[in-house]
Amino acid sequence: MCGLLWYYGVLRKDAEAVKLLDSVYEDKEIYANRNKISFMQGQLYCNLREFDKGIEVLENNGRNRILSELLLDIIKVYKQFLPDANHISGQIPVYTKSPRSDEENKRYREAYLGLKKKYINPDTYNLLNLKDYEDRESESVAYYWLGLASGQLFHEHKEAIEYLLRASELDDLMVIHEELANNYFELARTELRYEKNPKKYQIDVECLFKAKIHFQYIMNFSDEEVVHSFVEKSGFAYLQTLYWLKEYITFYDFYNKYEKYLPDKDYIWMLKAETDAEYHHIVGNDLLKKLNPKDRSYIEYRCVYGRIELFHHINPAEYVRLCNALIIHAQKDYPIEDRRIFQMVLDVAITGKSIQFYEDLRKQYPQEYFQDAENIGFVDELYGNMEAAYKKFSKMFEEHKDYDGSFRIMKGFLIRNKKRKEYNHLYDQLMADPPDISYEQPQFYADCVREELLDWNDKFKAMELYSLYYDQIKGDMTLAKELEEAIKINIADYSGYEERIAWNRYMLTKAPQYAKIQIYDTILKLYVANMKYKEAVAVVEEMQQLKIPFMSRFDQCTMVCARPQKSSFYVGWGGKIRASFSSDKNFIAGLLNRAHLNYWYRMPGLNAVGMEIIVPMRTIICIFRENRQKELLAIKRIHIMYSGIIGLQDSLWREESPFLRMILQWLEKADNVVVAAPDFMFACKEMKGDNMINDCAEEVQINLYAKEHQDYICLK
Repeated sequence: MCGLLWYYGVLRKDAEAVKLLDSVYEDKEIYANRNKISFMQGQLYCNLREFDKGIEVLENNGRNRILSELLLDIIKVYKQFLPDANHISGQIPVYTKSPRSDEENKRYREAYLGLKKKYINPDTYNLLNLKDYEDRESESVAYYWLGLASGQLFHEHKEAIEYLLRASELDDLMVIHEELANNYFELARTELRYEKNPKKYQIDVECLFKAKIHFQYIMNFSDEEVVHSFVEKSGFAYLQTLYWLKEYITFYDFYNKYEKYLPDKDYIWMLKAETDAEYHHIVGNDLLKKLNPKDRSYIEYRCVYGRIELFHHINPAEYVRLCNALIIHAQKDYPIEDRRIFQMVLDVAITGKSIQFYEDLRKQYPQEYFQDAENIGFVDELYGNMEAAYKKFSKMFEEHKDYDGSFRIMKGFLIRNKKRKEYNHLYDQLMADPPDISYEQPQFYADCVREELLDWNDKFKAMELYSLYYDQIKGDMTLAKELEEAIKINIADYSGYEERIAWNRYMLTKAPQYAKIQIYDTILKLYVANMKYKEAVAVVEEMQQLKIPFMSRFDQCTMVCARPQKSSFYVGWGGKIRASFSSDKNFIAGLLNRAHLNYWYRMPGLNAVGMEIIVPMRTIICIFRENRQKELLAIKRIHIMYSGIIGLQDSLWREESPFLRMILQWLEKADNVVVAAPDFMFACKEMKGDNMINDCAEEVQINLYAKEHQDYICLK
């Protein structure tokens, strides 16, 4: 019976449990021994906020047990501070919309200390009078209720955690982990709970990570009905934890699976809207309509602001357009009363280097609105006072050292202003002495690698660091895989295309709409580089149907590789990047002169009949120009680098060439041709300092591939 009542309690079906008790009390034997279950009955009444009934049960039937006495004292305290509880159904809120007064805090503190003095050793946090508890389970229950009351009623979250950890050591129950998660969560947001202008550094990240661990432990319980109960009580706190940690994919997986069990409340709608604005940069109309006008306006600005941050690096023209659009909209909305919106407008004015708009804002709004921007160093940067700006940014970071706030601001300043030495010193300092657990997470190391690739435009350094920090990054395999994919595309590594396309297809189901452009571009390039043109054309048609934009006109490159196209599909010979190859007679004459200097080139079958060889694309072009391609059939296997293939494809995209097309078609159909790249981790480990940094992409791949496969003959 006690086990069944406990299960009802976990499911938060306390009313049903009480009815069950009423019915079983008709059994004379159970009624005669009701002391055994009176404690359970008292817990149920406490959960139902029926404190008077709980007190009555425990005073009449349970006073002979110290555990019942402890619960009785706790219920009396609840009744003292929540006198109207009998008239309010539902969960007891831990915090209300307004903070308690100093007088209230004093009364709560005195009551807590009285309870603690009676049951807890103040030095060790162990229970007093341990001999009076029947067994380890009774001790665990005592710690659990002390932890529950300490956190929920008294807001003594640190002490609540002490009790709950002891309860967990004695009896590792899911409900204990749930309370641990909620107490760590409340501790994490202590400083910003009632803050009108919250800052990211006010979040205690150490506590937040601990909250996440306990939340995920209970949310992955095997009994789905129990999980639903956890979601109803703790789902919002778990989602908010994921939002603050920027774990958006996990956020959406959880939200989509358990949405119907979450409260249909304004705070849930707002959290979902903020996450959509942050991750997707767009929020659906149905959700927007649920928000109050003030929050709706904030979310609309937030979506535009997110797109501005996104396009800052990938599309400067669109970045400028969006900045101007937001500025015009802000001018129409004058005066902006929502500080959240004003902060975004101010950020755009400063990062967009719009001095005139910034000065207009200064004339229109209170001085206090600009205090943070001036103190941190943004205003000095705007006016070009870099030395003063650097000092202020550094001071700000030294004061807070929070990962998602001051650290991102600090390194953003260093990257924008090309302060490479200071940037390297910052990372060296943080890796040697991490300020908190955030700096030991996979995201920290992945960001370091990604910045080398995208912000510093140094793919070789990115490879070196990926190898160096792989053990740290692989703690989040999705993150590691995304980063690996980004580097591989930048170094022309299109190996293992089938598995990679399957993974990218999976990521399409998780990624925000804007990120799908990059993912589709990767899928397209994987097919084209492996000369799977039929599949590539199908992807082009799929993207057209879904209205997914193409990057750098790569749809036209795909169609050109598949078959000759009309002239508008070709990009011509202009642009900053020189094409790798050409069918021009002077170009090929130069290649032939170079080739004939090699003894092996002048020999039949390149002096490699029956062998495996590595050759650059220029050698293949020479072989075809001299009509010697039949000699290639006598070679066991010909290894050609992906960079050579895409160089040939790119040259064909410049201008239609029957000669280059013939070579591509032959390579596509030849049974003894292998298109390859060096093993990725091998290549990353070989990238030390300026090693091969001045070589062309194909030269780098050939050198590394030959070093990796020393049993092959490298003919270059």
